[in-house]
Amino acid sequence: MLLNKIAEARKTFEEYREIDNQLRQARKVNLFSQSAKTEINKIKGTLGSYHALHQMDNEAFPKKDFSYEVKKLESLLKTGLKTMSRDELIGFSRLFKSLDDDLKMKWTIYAGNKNKDIIGLLESLQNIVQNPQDIRQLITELKTFEKKWPVTPATINRYNDHFDTANKVISEMNASTGVQEFITRVAANQATVEDLTDEVIAWLRTKQLTNKLVIKFK
Repeated sequence: MLLNKIAEARKTFEEYREIDNQLRQARKVNLFSQSAKTEINKIKGTLGSYHALHQMDNEAFPKKDFSYEVKKLESLLKTGLKTMSRDELIGFSRLFKSLDDDLKMKWTIYAGNKNKDIIGLLESLQNIVQNPQDIRQLITELKTFEKKWPVTPATINRYNDHFDTANKVISEMNASTGVQEFITRVAANQATVEDLTDEVIAWLRTKQLTNKLVIKFK
């Protein structure tokens, strides 16, 4: 009787240990599967960003051949992730991590360079327009796009809309190059008497800004 109970207890313990091992293995597989899905979503985001940027400016973001990687990704999505080892996943995602870092850096530089001049003009104009808070908000939003990542066609469209709005604001001021230079100098407290040309004075009077602009001459 006692031996039977011992045998049953041993069997129960072995069954428990087997079930516990299976649960541990299942958790490992589940964690790997979640990690793999996360990596694949990142890869899809990288490819999507590249496509959006290439469509926007194919000179700044020239065409690259990702046919092999895309086919591999499509195959993984069709067959599932169970056949993929951890090393295979790391190796596959490493290439896209390098591409992602490179694209992100290039987009930040591209947007920053494109924003530079127009933001400088907006910053100068915000001191003399009737709605400076709108100008400040527009500047903030343009700068936000420089750090936006990953990007999609919708992101690019929103950025272009904001950039067009900025151009419209400046265009509606009807400020010539000479007037723009004057406004920039005033904003930087670098204006001189020589900067107050007839063209500038005429523009200030046309825009009824003679009483809104405070000028500190050097």
